[in-house]
Amino acid sequence: AFKSQKLENVPVYNQIAEEISAKLEQKGPMEFKLQLKPENLGEIDVCIKMTEGKLSIDITSANSKTQEMLVSQVDKLITKLGLQNFQVENVQVIPGTSTTTSQDPTSQSSLVNLGMNFSDRRQQETLKEQNELRKSLRAMSSLNAIEKQSNSGMGMIQGNNYSGHKINYSF
Repeated sequence: AFKSQKLENVPVYNQIAEEISAKLEQKGPMEFKLQLKPENLGEIDVCIKMTEGKLSIDITSANSKTQEMLVSQVDKLITKLGLQNFQVENVQVIPGTSTTTSQDPTSQSSLVNLGMNFSDRRQQETLKEQNELRKSLRAMSSLNAIEKQSNSGMGMIQGNNYSGHKINYSF
């Protein structure tokens, strides 16, 4: 009966439960991607681990709306798998940054823009810091020049000037 239903109308937890139980029955891959229906829910990464007959399931979704929905359906997913004789130990829904393009494009592009703004801001700050530094260096070098001129007639100038007082060895 399940297969004849249109997938669009199948609750998300059911889609995931079906996929997990199919993989477990076929001893299939323990990590797989699943495109949820309807399409706008995006793709999720599912990772299943079986320890002593108990399942732990990690579901990663890049779409925040899908994450919320998955979190709200975790108990149904566990019940559904329980009905298929799978003991579920824990289910984690992990916010992911998926690199696939099946994600809703708005979140992808806003992330990119954020990144751009951030790096621009950093560059501007760095430039500002460099300018400040240059200004203070310039001020210091002009001071040095003045000092050198005023001391030039007084013989040798002591180089290691820790105290701020010049020690003049004028013989």
